Amino acid sequence: MKLKITFFCIILLLLATQSKSQDTNFKFAWITDTHIGYASASKDLLSIIEEINNNNEISFVILSGDITEKGRSKELIEAKNILEKLKIKFFVIPGNHDYKWSETGTLEFFNQFFDDKFAFKYNSILFIGLNSAIPLRGGLGHFASHDVIWLNTFLNSLKDEKIPIIFFTHFPVDKYNIDNYFSVLSPLSQKNVQFIGVGHGHENKKLNFDGIKGIMIREAFGKNSNPSYTIVDVNQDSIRFYVKNVNKNDFIWQASLKREYSPKDGKGIKNPNEWKYFDSKKFSVLWSDSLRYLTISNPVLYEDKVLLCDMLGRINCIKIDNGEKLWEYQLDNSITSTPKISKGKALISSVDGRVYLFNLNDGKIIWQNKFPFSIISTPVIDGDTAYFGTGEYSFVSIGLNSGSELWSFKKIKGHIESSPVIYKNMILFTAWDGYLYAINKTTGELIWKWLEKIPNFYYSPAAVTPIIMNDRVVLTAPNKYLTIIDVLNGNTLWRSNLHPSWESIGCSYKDSRIFVKGITDTLFCYSFKNDSLSLEWYNVLGYGFDISPIPIQEKNGNVYVPSSNGFLYCVDSKTGNFKWQYFVGEAMLNNPIILDDDSIIVSNIDGVIKRIKYK
Repeated sequence: MKLKITFFCIILLLLATQSKSQDTNFKFAWITDTHIGYASASKDLLSIIEEINNNNEISFVILSGDITEKGRSKELIEAKNILEKLKIKFFVIPGNHDYKWSETGTLEFFNQFFDDKFAFKYNSILFIGLNSAIPLRGGLGHFASHDVIWLNTFLNSLKDEKIPIIFFTHFPVDKYNIDNYFSVLSPLSQKNVQFIGVGHGHENKKLNFDGIKGIMIREAFGKNSNPSYTIVDVNQDSIRFYVKNVNKNDFIWQASLKREYSPKDGKGIKNPNEWKYFDSKKFSVLWSDSLRYLTISNPVLYEDKVLLCDMLGRINCIKIDNGEKLWEYQLDNSITSTPKISKGKALISSVDGRVYLFNLNDGKIIWQNKFPFSIISTPVIDGDTAYFGTGEYSFVSIGLNSGSELWSFKKIKGHIESSPVIYKNMILFTAWDGYLYAINKTTGELIWKWLEKIPNFYYSPAAVTPIIMNDRVVLTAPNKYLTIIDVLNGNTLWRSNLHPSWESIGCSYKDSRIFVKGITDTLFCYSFKNDSLSLEWYNVLGYGFDISPIPIQEKNGNVYVPSSNGFLYCVDSKTGNFKWQYFVGEAMLNNPIILDDDSIIVSNIDGVIKRIKYK
């Protein structure tokens, strides 16, 4: 099931809000950060549910994200099976752990829980839950453009302007945790919000979100203590929070909030990022559009066209000279991978395992094939053969003329997210089992595989596209190491964590330079000599903390650095001198397209796409 805006719940809620208001006191249970898949997490959640089922005073249960540890399908299924033991209703939103490492591009979360938001009315109070996690991307939180639209439509349609609202999301709703926090906080500030409930921080504390009261509660699983959950007691003049350990009569933390009518003065919360648009005066915007939906697939260029796909399953073909939409095609499910183009045809896959070959001139399907696994990896094409990784621990080769499978390599213990790279008779790819694989592109047989010295799932180099230069593989991983590997045998030749990096890397083949985005603020340039990397220059660009995996590009003497803070940076490739920056919007950038006339097609995960040129 693809991500979609569930307008039906608006209609149901509008009917509900017309009913007579009730002021009956009630209690509900609030659970967060259950992390099913971690150690004793399943046992801990079962004990919490048993205690809730024995408490007749609890009316329903809210779960505010990080339901699972790694977002794997088996973890989500197990979590759902455990939660179904509740004798009362429960409402779920995801967290970053549910989405970052999803094998299915979040499809399994929707299969189990139907949606990643909720809205319902209980007695006189409206409850809203909204996702703030980004699928397949690291870093902090973001409210997707389609969810912001949904929330605004929802709030503006309420019959009762004074209805009390309790809002839940996973990340704290502030500038330190969610890049576009104000897009949700501003409309909420105009309503009668009693409090915002969040998880993520694994601690109990009161918060304040620009004047709106907030509460964070600790994780449910007993990592360092007994499993815990919170009983929320709602009455006419206050809301009280009691955090308790299972099978204990005393409370480990308590808080109380006074209930009061809370809307602000009608102005909402000002966008704190308006200053970032100042440099846009130095650019001509040749055209601009927005899909208004979460878009983590990168745009791709073919002649005078650009393709952009979103998580609603739409394929958009756009004319590059004026932004005119030439055609659009709607698939049945989300698209997370980037299309691959060959000879006027586009190979496109969706998360439900369907692979399509489209004619780019008219948008018609040439063939389609359904595979028994999810696909979130971007393919690579070599002649009449295509290669891609799957969500079910395999790597596949198919014939481009028919879509039929040629071979499948299954000796993998993790799903594949990154795009493979072809080198001579080999194809190389990384996976979420920590390995870099080199296999024969004709037979699918393993040539070698490489593993970090100290393997760690969370630090796998699984979202980086390796660079091959001078018969060497260069990659960077979340363990903050840069590594050079012999492409012929998989031996480690050099590695360093002197300048900590994550997954964003690029190169200039002409000058044998490697460009690496440091974790915080700084772009590094290395010269590649004698099987080692030597620092040539660095530039403190000031992008802040950034672990987005989007590659760096070099073209015509310029280095282009997409960031998670919404800026595209340009520096001189030889000196590192700053040239310009352009702010696309409050969202992580996708891969830009650098055109021959030095104009650039930029896009972000909110579906914004523009063609810009520096004046």
